[in-house]
Amino acid sequence: MIKKCSILVIILGLFMSIGVSSVFAADTWVGKASLLTPRMSHDTVSLDGKIYVVGGTTTNSIVLNTVEKYDPNMDTWEKVANMNIGRYRPEVISYDGKLYVFGGSTSMNSATYTDQVEVYDPTINKWTNKTQMSSARSDVLAATVNQKIYVIGGVSSSGLSNTVEEYDPKLNTWITKASIPSPRQSAGLAVVDGKIYVIGGLSGGSNTTVQVYDPLTNTWASKKDMPIGKANFGISSINNKIYIIGGNINNSSPNTTDKVEVYDPSNDTWAYGANTLIPRNSASSTSLNGNIYLTGGYELTGTSYSLSNRNEILKLEVPKEFILTGTNNGISNNLNWSSLENITNYTVKRSLKAGGPYEALSKTNSTSYIDTNIQNNTDYYYIISATGDTGLVRDSNEIHLVSSVPTITGNALLTITMTNGIQKEYDLPMIEVNAFIKWYDNKEDGTGPAKFGIDMHDNNKGPFNKRIDYVIFKNILSFEVSEYTLK
Repeated sequence: MIKKCSILVIILGLFMSIGVSSVFAADTWVGKASLLTPRMSHDTVSLDGKIYVVGGTTTNSIVLNTVEKYDPNMDTWEKVANMNIGRYRPEVISYDGKLYVFGGSTSMNSATYTDQVEVYDPTINKWTNKTQMSSARSDVLAATVNQKIYVIGGVSSSGLSNTVEEYDPKLNTWITKASIPSPRQSAGLAVVDGKIYVIGGLSGGSNTTVQVYDPLTNTWASKKDMPIGKANFGISSINNKIYIIGGNINNSSPNTTDKVEVYDPSNDTWAYGANTLIPRNSASSTSLNGNIYLTGGYELTGTSYSLSNRNEILKLEVPKEFILTGTNNGISNNLNWSSLENITNYTVKRSLKAGGPYEALSKTNSTSYIDTNIQNNTDYYYIISATGDTGLVRDSNEIHLVSSVPTITGNALLTITMTNGIQKEYDLPMIEVNAFIKWYDNKEDGTGPAKFGIDMHDNNKGPFNKRIDYVIFKNILSFEVSEYTLK
């Protein structure tokens, strides 16, 4: 989903000082066919392979009820049926083959907020009124989750609104949900993995907060703040990342930017993306077919502003493959993965169920890992997280391995050569030899105790119930295992 976009030119040093990586900067923006009517403070949404631009305003303060449809395959625009009323700063979403538009202002006068809801059916090219919201508001945010539409916040004649409402399109009814903790206007919203993220906006100044709503539990939680507060930006989610495109930055001159930030909800981190072709505010964006489209807005050229009819598409770079593979050899899960450039280290992570949550097993500079801490007939799920100088860069694919530890029989002579040249020999069951090897491998990777106790068994000398010989990891030079079978 999208919300209005505004853009600001920032001093490079300001962004560099924040310490956010630029791992998406290789993406590129490309100009496409321009809008038929320049506009700003509109909304943009994709539906059935087409892109719709809805409402907004012009430089002479005319509030638009016009709607344009873009065909990405033909790179052409056409007009479709007008809304029943003009709307400035509306919110539009697509659901079940239709467009739903919520709120906005019917004129540039701040006292003309509307509670009207309209639905557009492209099969008959017609708008129809539905049950209105509980209050007239502009700058609301909306998202569809589990066949319900959630309409959040905005601004009304009483000021900023913390209202959250759930709309049932099938029943055409509304119910109230948990209020947003930090009301704001000119913010952005995106949905990732069934959760609703509300980002930035205005609340006395540029807001940096990120708050996430879980419709299943009807609760809000806070996430890592934006690198810098922005409002009136485009926002779209793609590949489970959220792109914050342009926007206004408070107390900055000029206050319109071409900068793009990328938020990764999976690890609560921010990175920078590729700049747009020109700074814009009050533009709007949507995602379609693996790309992001940015339309209209108020663009900055030098020191002059003008209403924009631009239509840009963000083509995402196809990153170098980061592929994890693995095998089970009976006593361990062996992992291998492709290398990436400019990586500080890799973190091996494991879970007992698909998708996590994962526990970190080890950090390494290698591109392989042997996991010996496994149980028989157990499902294990692995990913590798690659980390750069500025934090997490990306995760590998997840692999699934089922451990199949064979029944251990037989005996072996375990001969350990110490760093002082002394050799120690132990006649042990193979299960105890494997336990020693497992301890040694884990300790070599930096985990586990410094010493290992070996049962002396029949070598128990003296009036003792049991003797344990402890070997110290740092004192071991090498060891040898000679298996044999008892006749």
